[in-house]
Parts: sequence; C-alpha cells; structure tokens
Amino acid sequence: MSVTARKFAYVANSSPSNACSLGYGTNRTYVCTLYTHPDGNAVLSTDGISGTAVAESFNPTLTCETITANGSVNANAQFADDITSICSSKPLTCTQTMSVAGYPVRTNKLQWTSKGVTYTSNGLTQ
Repeated sequence: MSVTARKFAYVANSSPSNACSLGYGTNRTYVCTLYTHPDGNAVLSTDGISGTAVAESFNPTLTCETITANGSVNANAQFADDITSICSSKPLTCTQTMSVAGYPVRTNKLQWTSKGVTYTSNGLTQ
C-alpha cells in the first residue's frame, strides 16, 4: 500500500476591483484557491475538504465593520476572503495572516488610503 500525505501549503486568489469609495473604506472579495505540498496541486472539490476551518488575523487588529475569511472551505474547495472596512477616517496599514486547518498559508499587506485598499501578497508561508 502506498499513501501520500498532502499538507495545506498556500493559497492564490482573484484580484477584484475596489467596490467602495467612501473615505478610507473598502469592500473587496477575493476567492482563494488552496494548494498543498508535496505536490503543489490545487485542492479539488472531489478531495472532500468542504467545511475545513479557515481563519485569519490582522496586525494591528481591525476593529470595526470588518468581515474576514474566518469560516470554512466551500464545496468547490475554495474560500472567500472578504475585506470590508468603512469606519476608518485615516490611512491604515496592517498585515493579514491566513490559515487553513491550522496551517499558515499566506500573509498579505493591506494598506488603506483615500483611493481604497491595496492588497499585496507578502508571499506564501510554505
């Protein structure tokens, strides 16, 4: 018998436009596709990971009217990362850390300006 173990390794996402232009607010949804090691392949809907926990944190913490990716992987083996914040009246920069099933998979730099938010990948964590 041969068994190959796959570890959640990183995510890649879409690049939507900024849907909110009120002050320093933003409302974006990134659809994230999950990849594993050691093969580097995307997780498929047939892999049966629907419901696997997804968590993210921000440093510094975002405190108002913010929706995050906390939740779970959907039936398509993806998850939605909603970046929503409408209460800031000044620029803000923070680091976002994402994990799936406890495995850190990506960090991003988020920078709010009067033109919306810039979402920059700091790279994969694996």
